[in-house]
Amino acid sequence: MTISSSTASVSYTGSNSTATYAYTFKIFDDDEVVVKVKLTSTLAETTLTKTTDYTVSGVGTAAGGNVVLVDADQAWLDSSGNLLSTYTIHLSRLVPLTQETSITSQGSYRPELHERQFDRLVMIDQQQQRKIDQSFKLPDTETGSSANTTLPDADERADKFFVFDSSGNPTVTSITDIDNAAPVTSPYIVVSADGTLTNERILTGTANQITVTDGGPGGNIVLSIPANAAFSGTNATVTNATITNLTSTNTTTANATVSSLTNTRVTIAGTGGILEDDSGLTYDKSTDILTVAGAVKTTPAAAPGVLANGQLWSDSSQICPTFRTGGMTERLVRCIYSQPGNVTVANTAVETTILTTPAFGTVTIPAGYLTVGKVLKFTATGFYAGTGTPNLTFSLTKAGSAVCSAGPYATTGNATNFILTFIVTVTSVGASGACDMTALVAGSQSTGSGIICSGKTDGHTIDTTGSNVFGVTITWGTAAAANTLTATSVFVEVIG
Repeated sequence: MTISSSTASVSYTGSNSTATYAYTFKIFDDDEVVVKVKLTSTLAETTLTKTTDYTVSGVGTAAGGNVVLVDADQAWLDSSGNLLSTYTIHLSRLVPLTQETSITSQGSYRPELHERQFDRLVMIDQQQQRKIDQSFKLPDTETGSSANTTLPDADERADKFFVFDSSGNPTVTSITDIDNAAPVTSPYIVVSADGTLTNERILTGTANQITVTDGGPGGNIVLSIPANAAFSGTNATVTNATITNLTSTNTTTANATVSSLTNTRVTIAGTGGILEDDSGLTYDKSTDILTVAGAVKTTPAAAPGVLANGQLWSDSSQICPTFRTGGMTERLVRCIYSQPGNVTVANTAVETTILTTPAFGTVTIPAGYLTVGKVLKFTATGFYAGTGTPNLTFSLTKAGSAVCSAGPYATTGNATNFILTFIVTVTSVGASGACDMTALVAGSQSTGSGIICSGKTDGHTIDTTGSNVFGVTITWGTAAAANTLTATSVFVEVIG
């Protein structure tokens, strides 16, 4: 064979899904594969042991073979014996730097034997070149000499830092030299953690800039901010900062302003203080009241993992605001429709709506809003009167057709105050969802106050994947000028 590729190593990132990794280069012995794993978070490397940690196949194959990890509960493997995604694995060829083939005089010529040795020499050249590529080197334009390539002796290097002198040649320097490298007049401050500093170092700017004072060995660093100090920067960031006893010489801390505050947290640690922004959001810690000028938006989500009294969230399963109080989870009642004016139906036997415009809200229920257990409550109040005992029917409509009715029932002909209620309870959802409906009319007919009429519709099919338009209508049995009904109030509530 020929060695047509210079590839002698390959790396993979673990995926928690496999323990088999291919090497793409030829080896003559399974000892010639070096396997290492590296923990990504710490970059700590571990060299694995053949048989104990892995096995090798494909020895002698030009295209290479596979390394299969052995599961012995090693730290780099998951419970299934696969390489964790937090590790990388590196496979490389390491050929011994020896030549063990003896070619005798006048012996038989075996081409494969000679080619094997030539291949081994190329493999050795490749692995040596890899080490050369990983080493520090002088530029091609620079002539190497002992001055710029030779390190000092070990005893001279001990406990020293490796640096380059003014000529660019390698040398060493002591920790003490670095500690004392910053003169008092230097435009920066060096603070040593080992307390070897002996002189106070002060960096002082001009007016309206910051003064930083080094308190000396064992002392504190003092940051002094003059009045009207300004912080600016294209990407200025404050992360997890705590500011205590912040004062101003002009006593105007109540008007302090922070612009472009992004991805940070501000904590008021005292008993008082007011936090506000320019959009009308104000928190007064002395009264523990949060004031919002405008709408409050909560992102729909499942119930919190740990429920506590006082929590308010937008329940994503029931699509409704939910409140936790007194150890109970309460789904709030909401009004989605109400109308401000009276609607009168008279002298007609045609089914007629008692809804009107303009109104507040809508009786069009959007797709996906209805969930199992959600209740729609339609309420209408008003009065009616008729000639003789005309029949009267109240109906709940969907898409213009009656789906639940109370009546027809015979009125007394006398003036009667009434209250009408339709209850719609969703029992299943989907294109073929279902709901149960009940109707109830109560009033003060001449026979006495109480229930006048009722009705119900069970298992009505409703497509909750689309929108649904509801309505409320009344129908007189006969048309007469004296047969008149006035709805003084109509509103729709959602429960759950």
